[in-house]
Amino acid sequence: MRAKLRKDGTLQVQEYREIPQSYLDIFDKLDSFQTTEEAAQELSYMFSDIKDSMNIKRDGIYIVLPDYLFNYIDCFQYESDEELEQQIASATGLELDELYYSAPIVTKPAPQETWKTVYAIQRKVIDIFIEAADLQNAKLYSIEPSSLSFLRSTGKFSKEEFIFQAFDKQATFIAYSSIAGLFTMDISELAMENIGNMENEKANATIQSDIIQFESTAEQTFTFMNQGIPFVLLANPVEIRSFSSFVERAAERQMFPAYIDSDIPEDNQQDWFCCVGTMLQSVDFTTDKFIDEGVIDSYEQILPGNILPDNIQKNTRAYQFLQKCKRISVAAIAVLGVACVAETVGIFAMSNSTEIPPSLKADYASAQKSMKEMDTELAVIELAGKEHQYPLEAMEALVQNKPNGLGFVSVDIGGKGTGDTWITMKVAAKDPMMIQQYATALSGSEMFKNVVVSSISSNGNTDVKTADIAMAKGEGVKP
Repeated sequence: MRAKLRKDGTLQVQEYREIPQSYLDIFDKLDSFQTTEEAAQELSYMFSDIKDSMNIKRDGIYIVLPDYLFNYIDCFQYESDEELEQQIASATGLELDELYYSAPIVTKPAPQETWKTVYAIQRKVIDIFIEAADLQNAKLYSIEPSSLSFLRSTGKFSKEEFIFQAFDKQATFIAYSSIAGLFTMDISELAMENIGNMENEKANATIQSDIIQFESTAEQTFTFMNQGIPFVLLANPVEIRSFSSFVERAAERQMFPAYIDSDIPEDNQQDWFCCVGTMLQSVDFTTDKFIDEGVIDSYEQILPGNILPDNIQKNTRAYQFLQKCKRISVAAIAVLGVACVAETVGIFAMSNSTEIPPSLKADYASAQKSMKEMDTELAVIELAGKEHQYPLEAMEALVQNKPNGLGFVSVDIGGKGTGDTWITMKVAAKDPMMIQQYATALSGSEMFKNVVVSSISSNGNTDVKTADIAMAKGEGVKP
């Protein structure tokens, strides 16, 4: 699916397609691979299919994963980040450095009460996606759990909701409450290939028993909940509706809310909720607009659940920014080129006796100069695409080490440096010792090395001193 988030907060679905090949079985048989590289190689064909199907060139790719691939999904009260991490480690039986986790649903129904919904997944699963994307030169923007992205597409967070999500080899019950958050229960015996091979009577009895167990868990987790909450059914509709236990509790199929603009038929919209919802992760649902319309309670936050590591997210954003600059530069060069050709044709079309106005000569000279500058800028952008300059990380380190009373006049990261020079900048301060202290602080950071203050000079008749500082990349910057 390709979609665009407009400035007014609405999402426009531009294109959607289905890929016939499923790649979920890679994770069902993950232990059978000799190395994670083998799994990544097999998964890389998925990114090839995506790029071919959607004609992707510079777009960032959003991935939504079934909840059953996560090691831990639950909501609970906590008082500190340490307590949060202890709960994750205890529940998964894994060290935190073996997991990626996010806590995208936060509720504070009482002044001294905070609930968080945590999604945790083994790092090797996400690392396989990262490596597979690299093999196809695809840019990963986000990986989120399906229950979270589904929730964003429903158009209402102030509610209670049950969801049944089924695949060939696994099935999951999902419970959501705006007071506490969300939790899941994996029920492998309700996987499609399992209940499809049962006698109808036995299958219905199994379904009924598992629903009772699930509702009991929900009552214990949420403390209070309504009875007989219907189930949103995310499974093959032909198969799932052959079981009366599901039909009796089935919720009506849902449609997109007003903030999603799509030409997907209404009967099919629910099937695309998970895909659409992940592209809404940058929407701030805590604004007065959503609260006043009853979409969300004032005590709840729905945050991005992107499970990708920060460096991958930053690299993708930087790449997209550079590509945007490149497109703008190329367009400007094309316009100038057309203007120059038009002027040249006009000149030769005139007789030899015609005098060229001085203003036209000046415009032509200016255009030629601008084209050279554009070529230079484009070359810098092309270089940046090959050698990432880490502008966000660099600026963050520069600001963190900056003392109060010192200001930036200009900062150039990777653009004008020569040799090993990475950053050149001009700073200003009343006390010249503050400039030296700043240079010393930068030298002590792993981000920088060879920090040189080339000159300290007075700024006209004022007491402010300015200085030029240059530095190279330190060992803390990834190659």
